[in-house]
Amino acid sequence: MNKVVEIEKIVYGGKGLARTDEGIIFVPYVLPKEKVEIKIIDRKKNLIFAKPLQIIEKNPNRIEPECQYFGICGGCQFQHTSYDYQIELKQDILKETFQRIGKIQDVKISQTIPSPSQFFYRNKTQLKVDKKNVGYFMEESHHVVDINRCILLKEDIANAPENLKKLIKKLEKKPEEIHLFSNLRNEIVMKLIYKNPPKNFPFSLNKIQEITDLNIRGFGIYKAGKFPRLRKLEGKKFLYEKVGDIKYRISIDSFFQVNIFQYENIINAVIDEIKDEGYNSAVDFYCGVGTFTIPASKYVEEIVGIEINKSAVEDAVENAQRNDIYNATFYQADSSEAIELLEEINPELVIFDPPRSGLTKEIIDSVSGLPDLKKIIYVSCDPTTLARDIKLFKERGITLEKLKMIDMFPQTYHIESIAVLAPD
Repeated sequence: MNKVVEIEKIVYGGKGLARTDEGIIFVPYVLPKEKVEIKIIDRKKNLIFAKPLQIIEKNPNRIEPECQYFGICGGCQFQHTSYDYQIELKQDILKETFQRIGKIQDVKISQTIPSPSQFFYRNKTQLKVDKKNVGYFMEESHHVVDINRCILLKEDIANAPENLKKLIKKLEKKPEEIHLFSNLRNEIVMKLIYKNPPKNFPFSLNKIQEITDLNIRGFGIYKAGKFPRLRKLEGKKFLYEKVGDIKYRISIDSFFQVNIFQYENIINAVIDEIKDEGYNSAVDFYCGVGTFTIPASKYVEEIVGIEINKSAVEDAVENAQRNDIYNATFYQADSSEAIELLEEINPELVIFDPPRSGLTKEIIDSVSGLPDLKKIIYVSCDPTTLARDIKLFKERGITLEKLKMIDMFPQTYHIESIAVLAPD
């Protein structure tokens, strides 16, 4: 049976929360203070999930979405509201998450950096393929929504879904996913990921360029898995990206920040916490291609970057050499090896930029016990794991001093933040 609820707030994940006699109901594509007719679609313990049927009373910040696929494709959650209001919602979500999970009641966001562009900002995409369909998964589903254009992607790859369908039609064996990375020069590298890769891929790089009309400079054939394995590479394995006065090499298997308009802003937000402190030693944990290590090296005596991804470490070493940086050293290491390195170096400064899963308790214990530790800078793309980790640091005598929010993902629920911590 359908019912009408009033939305109290938006929670992390982008859904609206309504409290009812039946329990808490989560509803997508709504806004606070809206009255919504809903249909319940699922129940899990005390949680109820519903879909909106009709907005009876609208929030004044509601707008018409720019994208025709919004509400069907699961890629965006906030296109139905103004960008200024998206920022407000994310600030509220970040504070509420810190209060609820981190047990920090007086949360203040010292700096918020909106994205200069709310569309055409993404340099990277992971497209799903299902027979002839190319697109993204439907919300909470593995059904591929067929799309022709994504207006979050850089303009040179915004039409890539439609262009890549021409390639898919010609392939007897279809990949499960197609990953693209495009730099500021509009050069593209592509990964074709297969459950069982073909022994002989039928097209050359030149032919793929001709079929897709995309500026693909290199492509790899991969076997699917938690960490897809490269089986064949043709053309370039990496691209270059210039941010300020630093030139980065970024390989097809390496990670880099996704919002082209926020490159400098996120680096500067980290460096602002370092440049006037005169640290002797620093460790950049999960350093990737040296995104923060290279600029930070200009303000510390010595810095060590630690990363498990071999491709990223090779890029980082190259990036240090290319930018004439001689006080930065990079190591490929897993968590246990990284902890040994960390305790041996005993740095005054530690930078973290972990995956969404956050830090392990072992890493938190190790960093908290460093005798010379003066500051931690924790860059996070998931406020729930960040709040959890900050609570653990607090229990070990390391407290939150500053919190910044930088919007790397307009139109989506994702929240990038930078926490600055120090020993009591």
